[in-house]
Amino acid sequence: MKLLVLGATGGTGSQLVEQALQQGHVVTAFARDPAKIHLKHDNLRVVTGDVLDRPSVDAAVDGQDGVLSALGTRLPIRIVLAVVVVCQVVIRMFALSRPMTLIIEVGLAKRLRRQGGAGADHREQHP
Repeated sequence: MKLLVLGATGGTGSQLVEQALQQGHVVTAFARDPAKIHLKHDNLRVVTGDVLDRPSVDAAVDGQDGVLSALGTRLPIRIVLAVVVVCQVVIRMFALSRPMTLIIEVGLAKRLRRQGGAGADHREQHP
């Protein structure tokens, strides 16, 4: 299957890319800064683009069997909501215009503040 991964340079996106390649898929990693993608694989194609630029997204989506979105941010919730709106735009632009599988996951991580002494837990918590 030919898969496009939006947000391929983030933690979730890079895992999606790696797992899709391990499962034998042909992957297109879509990134604003392709230099951040260090993985090399015969079935990996890296393209430069911005999800807010429809022509670059159109070009990347062309010929794909599915689109995986791992768009995210480490910013405050008001910014995260903007990402959700972008996901909605992507859905509207592509879901009705061509047959494909569209999977979007929106996740939030809450960083614990360090409290107490040296043994305090400061790992990320995922609800």
